[in-house]
Amino acid sequence: MMISMGFISTTTTYNYFFRYFLQFRKIKEAMNLYRKMIQSGHTPDRLTYHLLLKMLCEEDRLDLAVQVSKEMRARGYDGDLATSTMLINLLCKNA
Repeated sequence: MMISMGFISTTTTYNYFFRYFLQFRKIKEAMNLYRKMIQSGHTPDRLTYHLLLKMLCEEDRLDLAVQVSKEMRARGYDGDLATSTMLINLLCKNA
């Protein structure tokens, strides 16, 4: 996608797209880009996971939030206070 447009893709570049998707609540596009990011060999960082989880929590997508949270932990990232708080609030809303 970005390479065909002349961009060099980095994790930082992907995070700019995730910020855009968060602003406009484009979950499907964000999750598709997340999968493409991983498939292309780029490693999501703490900010990537924070942005995705924030979007999923704001949209009450518990299923995807849990999935992304598990992937985040499998890659060695623990949730910080903000990320953990978002997940706890979402779990409480869905209890």
